[in-house]
Amino acid sequence: MKKLIFGAFCGAALFFGGCGGKKKEIVIVTPESAEKKKEMASNVFLAVNKRDYDNAQRMIGDFIDLYPGDPEIASFKLMIADVKYEQEKFAEAFEAYQHFQEYYPADQHAEYAAYKAAHAKFNQANHVTCDSTPIEKTLELCKAYLARQDYVRYKTQIEDLARTCERNLLDKELYVVNSYLNQQRYASARHRLTNISERFDLSQDGKDHYLFCKAKLAKAENNTDELATVIDDLHAEYPRSQFTAMAERLTPKKSGLLFG
Repeated sequence: MKKLIFGAFCGAALFFGGCGGKKKEIVIVTPESAEKKKEMASNVFLAVNKRDYDNAQRMIGDFIDLYPGDPEIASFKLMIADVKYEQEKFAEAFEAYQHFQEYYPADQHAEYAAYKAAHAKFNQANHVTCDSTPIEKTLELCKAYLARQDYVRYKTQIEDLARTCERNLLDKELYVVNSYLNQQRYASARHRLTNISERFDLSQDGKDHYLFCKAKLAKAENNTDELATVIDDLHAEYPRSQFTAMAERLTPKKSGLLFG
């Protein structure tokens, strides 16, 4: 009897073990329910509202690990970008917004991500070192946004940002011109002014500053005719500009005679 039982046990072991040494696949079923998922998502929003950003990002990571195909992930990834922006981690925020646009180009929030990416890049500029690279990149992002006919919600804000970038870049170029003038490198200053006139739309903003630099160059080169012409242009176009008043001071004072 014991032999029969032992034989039956061995036969069962062989049957359940499979034939030819074939391994059995084990399927792990995640125990979290739909209610649990809803609770996790709710906790994320609660943490963000409390500005508990570290916990919010940790919970978002946990959610993505548990539900990698869930449609809620897109909004959570955008939320991470916003959190980075709020924390003034602008480089990380920019990358996160770019990532969102790349992976969710048809999402209803793709335009928002493009708008925020431009501002995140602009905020990376270090105005102390005068590195214009982030400003130039921001301007490219603005132009890319404005080229999209379907992007209209943040058009006014992007146009304002583009103008700010243009003025920032123009001011940097005029700063270089002033440096050349101080070093008496007049040919370099004139060449730079020519490039500025070709590169920038001076009808938008900054032309009065540009004309003032031209006046300073004319004064340095003792070109009285050009100096007078530039000052006339300043009076005609920008009568109340500080640069017009500053250019006036470049002209020699006329002396008069007092009769007793």
